[in-house]
Amino acid sequence: MVWEDQDGQGKVNGDEMKTIWKYPLEIINKQEIIIQKGYTPIHIGFDGDSQLCLWAIVDDNAKKTKCIIYVIATGHEAPSYKVKYFGTVKDERAYDKVHNKFGNFVFFWHIFIEK
Repeated sequence: MVWEDQDGQGKVNGDEMKTIWKYPLEIINKQEIIIQKGYTPIHIGFDGDSQLCLWAIVDDNAKKTKCIIYVIATGHEAPSYKVKYFGTVKDERAYDKVHNKFGNFVFFWHIFIEK
């Protein structure tokens, strides 16, 4: 998936320093992260500590902005706002945060990003 930058052209400007960063997410319906403008999300998944994370390419020199992210479980209402589907992750951890109990559960979380 290629996301356009701020000017809508997908161009790289002269003095940009592009790096990849990891942004931890909570498994809640709606949350806000602070990220550089013009970011490109590249992966959603669990890191080595079983933390749900978004990885993105960012311009280190760009101003920061708010990014609204939705983490929606299968069978739950999808966001009806101006969002872009980003991906789905499989969660095989033993703790069921939705029902607040332990057991053998598999959840699929569907990630949407407000644009």
